[in-house]
Amino acid sequence: MNAVAFNLLALALFTEVLTNMAKNIFPDITGIWSNLVAAIFGMAICLGTQTGFFSLAGMSLNPPLVDYLLTGLIVARGSNFVHNLVDTLKPVSSARLMARMRRR
Repeated sequence: MNAVAFNLLALALFTEVLTNMAKNIFPDITGIWSNLVAAIFGMAICLGTQTGFFSLAGMSLNPPLVDYLLTGLIVARGSNFVHNLVDTLKPVSSARLMARMRRR
């Protein structure tokens, strides 16, 4: 995995953790609001770390703030991917496994 992809994946993971923490504190955050919270966290993290996809890929945007904000949106969408990946990799409880086997 190249450095650009690894950096974006790490930021997406961090964004996902923060978004889930916010959703645990405020259970009413669902649907579009969840996406908005993830976008805000993603943009804040990229702005704070001054990480921009385009600069990592060797391209430059002026001002760099645009790069950070766009990267934050990319990271926020990637956090949904990370969430789904983590759910897929979670160990299956024996009760859930039995229910799956019965359905087949």
